[in-house]
Amino acid sequence: MSLNEQKHLSILSLLDSVPHHELCDVLTSESSIVLRHNGGIDAGLHEIAKKQFWQSLAVQDVDVVFLPISQDDMVECSPLLIRQKLVWQYQPFAVVAVISDPTIDMITKVSQMGFDGIVTEPFDVNQIMNQITIAKINCQKRQRTITRQKKLKSLCKSQNQKRHHLRQQVDMLCNDFVGSNKKLAQTLNELKYLCEFQSELMGENDLYIMLHRAMQWLLNDMTNTCGAVYHFDNEQFEAHISNAWSDSSVDVDSIESFLKFMVVDEVKKTRKPLLVKQGRVKTSDENVTQDLAVMAIPIMNKSKIVGLLLFYRDSQVPFTKEALDQVRPLATPLGRQMTAIQKLQAFINS
Repeated sequence: MSLNEQKHLSILSLLDSVPHHELCDVLTSESSIVLRHNGGIDAGLHEIAKKQFWQSLAVQDVDVVFLPISQDDMVECSPLLIRQKLVWQYQPFAVVAVISDPTIDMITKVSQMGFDGIVTEPFDVNQIMNQITIAKINCQKRQRTITRQKKLKSLCKSQNQKRHHLRQQVDMLCNDFVGSNKKLAQTLNELKYLCEFQSELMGENDLYIMLHRAMQWLLNDMTNTCGAVYHFDNEQFEAHISNAWSDSSVDVDSIESFLKFMVVDEVKKTRKPLLVKQGRVKTSDENVTQDLAVMAIPIMNKSKIVGLLLFYRDSQVPFTKEALDQVRPLATPLGRQMTAIQKLQAFINS
């Protein structure tokens, strides 16, 4: 619908009626225009760049707003700076700049501010109506641009949310992959540790020597720790390495009696590993005792318990579950090797 076909065109004038009486008369003379005055307020470029300015105006159902622009405004403000801040560009109405005393330089600067239309003296009805039409068209273009920008912003926000969600999923997959690699590396290290232990056992036909070699290999990874192997078939300690206690007032017989009483009988019943944080053993001085931490691991061959791995040290450094889990898998190949050597010796002696 063209401007002439519209029944009414609502215009809000922020012009002072005295200096702009000619323009006001032209607007009033048009029957298609409904003119509303709101003159006398501070409508400088500094003010129209603020949201509060437009919120204070009654701009409901307004099609066009006429703003006065003076030479003083041009001196005080940078046109490009004002263009960046003009909040009316997001309003659903056209804004027309009115220049009462125009110059070429002033018109050039005002045209850079992004107004929908410009009206200059001398005020001509045809010129004014033409600028109003242009302003309405520019306003519609501006509104379409704003709509596209909002849709683009919404689309970018949606894509960013999807990208963020995808990134979280990728992070989870990467963390799972890293965790799997760590677990695989840990498993390989455990297999390597087990293979090295089995290699240490191979090629020895003497049970006593084989158990000493096995115990010495296990103690290499433990600081200030002693170890022993109890053989249930012979009901005695077959290997006992107590180098860390060679200068101690506790003799080996006392330690073995303590281990037999405190640990061996208990593990034989339960067939489960045992950790003792603090156990007291008698020394050569009957009035003095020594506190020991003990770790016991049953040596199984199939369903039969054939022996017991025993480790002990000062109770101030107790054994941990991690240490137990590291040594526990080695008891199985040790049990098979003990049984195999016993069978070989029995065959040789037969």
